Amino acid sequence: MDWWNNDHTIARLHRRTPAQAWHADLTPIDTLDPEDLHTYTLKDGGPPRKITSKGVRWNSAYYVGDWMHGHGSAGEMVRLRHEPHHYHRIELYDADTLTYRGAAFRSDEMSPRQSRALRNARRREADRYAAKARRARKNAKPRYAATSVAATPEPLNRLTASQATAQLRQLQTPEADLHAESRPDLLNRPKPDSTRWTKPLPAPEPQDAP
Repeated sequence: MDWWNNDHTIARLHRRTPAQAWHADLTPIDTLDPEDLHTYTLKDGGPPRKITSKGVRWNSAYYVGDWMHGHGSAGEMVRLRHEPHHYHRIELYDADTLTYRGAAFRSDEMSPRQSRALRNARRREADRYAAKARRARKNAKPRYAATSVAATPEPLNRLTASQATAQLRQLQTPEADLHAESRPDLLNRPKPDSTRWTKPLPAPEPQDAP
């Protein structure tokens, strides 16, 4: 890298090194304030929200900040922004002027002990499924007897009829287990932003023909 920037000359740079071309360029560079630049990395949190005595309600949790207490901010309408996939902290702005009001943090954040227990439980679950996947791949891979002459491959894992029936019964996943292993949280279902939305009516019941 040092050779490329300081010793390597390039024809389209008039036989100058990249470092020489950089220092010779008089184009002004505007330096942005890190706090202002941080604003562009935030995601909008939807319509304005009201600050209540419990804080700001968002994502099924309340968020509070020290600046909310003692300043009569209850009832104030604010706009919410947050870093994608970071839900422990949000940034609040005035709903009309977009003036930055301050940060707010989730009030019911889990304790360090709960965090460790949850992390260990997730690791144990991942290890259990990894071991199960390794056994399944090993059982699914066919094995054949060794031979020194050209012959039809002879499987080594041949089972009796009763053994095959027992293994099929074990491998067939009941429907209840499929529901338990489903992941509906992978796709976020849309939530109505207003209680004034008209909900769809149920389908009429079929009437018996006379």
